Amino acid sequence: MTKVYKPNEFETLFKNGIPAHKTVIMVHALATQRSWGISKDAGQMVDEVTNWHVKDRGWRDIGYAGIFDYNGNFAIGRDLDNDNDPWEETGAGARGHNTNVIHLALAGGHGGNENDKPEEHYSPEQLAALRKMINLIMKRAGRQMWVRGHNEVAAKACPCFQVKPWWENKKPRSIAQSKTMQGGAVAAVGTGTTAVTAVSALDGNAQMIVLVFSGIALLGVAYLMRARIKDWFEKGRK
Repeated sequence: MTKVYKPNEFETLFKNGIPAHKTVIMVHALATQRSWGISKDAGQMVDEVTNWHVKDRGWRDIGYAGIFDYNGNFAIGRDLDNDNDPWEETGAGARGHNTNVIHLALAGGHGGNENDKPEEHYSPEQLAALRKMINLIMKRAGRQMWVRGHNEVAAKACPCFQVKPWWENKKPRSIAQSKTMQGGAVAAVGTGTTAVTAVSALDGNAQMIVLVFSGIALLGVAYLMRARIKDWFEKGRK
């Protein structure tokens, strides 16, 4: 039985580092139905897919470095020298794109389209685990690597979503990190300070005029900040 690694154990898979010639991480779908994988763990998946690739296709081993199950767990795939280091292996995930590539596969994707949303085929746990593994590979490599989908190099739907936009949407900025929100807050503070200074230097009707215009300015800033917050949340739900 192939060993299964939970996300909090992923770092134990990087004892030997990432070879310098590995420059690409490629994402794949197993093209399996949910009913096939929902009751299997990643180790069972690797064992079965290995049989497909070795017995049915005549390969030396499974084509992928590993597979993620629906719970976000991972099992090592191709490991020809049995040293628990799949990152050094030359996989068999895409013709002409193997020597410098680390191939990672997700259970699922049956009948999918290359422009589907990843959530249509994969669980949140799978996608989070995939992202974590990619980050760990790059961290261990000490360099940025090219993250691609199989559909970018072959006329296939696999992995049934566009990997580049998914990957580049790494983590939405918090409201506090938004430059627009920071600018709005600075503008609000500046406007309030200006109003106080102006009012203290004037009397009577002049004070009233300054306060009215300052209030209008503050309302405008508040409206802008409200709109930006709404836009931020809307984007977060997409």
